[in-house]
Amino acid sequence: MTGFRPLPFSGPCQVILGGGRRELMPKTVQDIETKQAGRRGDGKNLISVWKDLKKNAKAKYVTNREGLLGINTTETDYVLGECVPGWVKPNRSESFPSSFSKKNQL
Repeated sequence: MTGFRPLPFSGPCQVILGGGRRELMPKTVQDIETKQAGRRGDGKNLISVWKDLKKNAKAKYVTNREGLLGINTTETDYVLGECVPGWVKPNRSESFPSSFSKKNQL
């Protein structure tokens, strides 16, 4: 396992974007796109955990660029975005919509 450290899904983090969806899935679950097994040895599916924690919130889970850019930020408070191979290209600079700036200053 890599140096991945589980994030505090119940904390103040509103937008979580990252690569390595397999790192969030147990070894017993196969990724629907890559057909590869997850890498978590503890049996936890952190994607499902996040969805369960946010089921009564205005939350979106996205798995591709189009899904991320298609989010209506006026109707969404929480985002979990997981990359799969090919979503993010190295050394490519792109801007996210200005609506992805912090909604609330800490």
